[in-house]
Amino acid sequence: MTLAWFHRHKDRPEEQIGRLANPSPWSRVVLLACPVLFSAYVATSGRAQPDDDLAPSGTPAQDEQVFAYAPYVKATDQLLQTSHVKRDQLLAVANKWDKAVQNNTLNPILNVSFEDNMEEGARAEIFQANSRLTGALIDDAQQQAAANNTKLATQDALLAMRLTESLKYSDFHSVFAGCAQEGLEMAFLRELAPEMDPATKAEVRAQLAQMSASNVEDLDALTRASRIQYYDYMARMGKQPISIEDVHRTAYVTKRVASDPAGRDAMQYVHSALSASLMDSGPEYLSDLRLAWAAQKANTNQVDRTLKAL
Repeated sequence: MTLAWFHRHKDRPEEQIGRLANPSPWSRVVLLACPVLFSAYVATSGRAQPDDDLAPSGTPAQDEQVFAYAPYVKATDQLLQTSHVKRDQLLAVANKWDKAVQNNTLNPILNVSFEDNMEEGARAEIFQANSRLTGALIDDAQQQAAANNTKLATQDALLAMRLTESLKYSDFHSVFAGCAQEGLEMAFLRELAPEMDPATKAEVRAQLAQMSASNVEDLDALTRASRIQYYDYMARMGKQPISIEDVHRTAYVTKRVASDPAGRDAMQYVHSALSASLMDSGPEYLSDLRLAWAAQKANTNQVDRTLKAL
């Protein structure tokens, strides 16, 4: 897929919007986890699609928010066309993306409506580019650590974490995916902690503290926005409110996820519980909501573990 759709501003972005030949051990972990996460994500994201005339379209401001990512996605795709990426080129693209996030040129890609999703079109390309770029940064961080360049390795990992964080609060699925990716990034930092000097440890603590300070507030805001979109969807589709049985069933899913926050099968729990009614928007909405909060809890635990290791 090319980036031509980015330049057709009249199009609706919601409709439009392996690199490594010898993967490192860190890459293998990510690559092995991706099929499970992706299959479960697809299984839990099958929303009933209403007619086009019922589905809200993006406002010009929402569309422009998506189009703003065009040069960063393009630069990332061009950079990662080869398996041998030069460090200075990697950092140039990653720092440019990070700077755009810091000055609010780039923001989380919020859903236009409840039935909007991140699995295809421009939004999917943005998330994929972000994920590939953070993966390349962690690969470089591992190379720096192997060469005893602890400070450079730490800076790579912190940059990767900031890029992951920048898109994490786009929807409930991105919260889960972002928390999972940050778990890998923090695990790397914990392994590196014994080699860090005091100044480097202080840098890590400061970024983790800043990330933790906004996380609950961000997820609260996302929850409120998604609830409004969900009830709007129910009204447009003439659906009935969520039943108490749905609440109990998704509460059971949440209990299993929360009881094993570091477990590899968290998404499979949701898949198993919802496999009989994937098109039922009520259970899906509740499971997405609960899964995001369970992932956030696990993320908080990871931050605490990392701080203790410093």
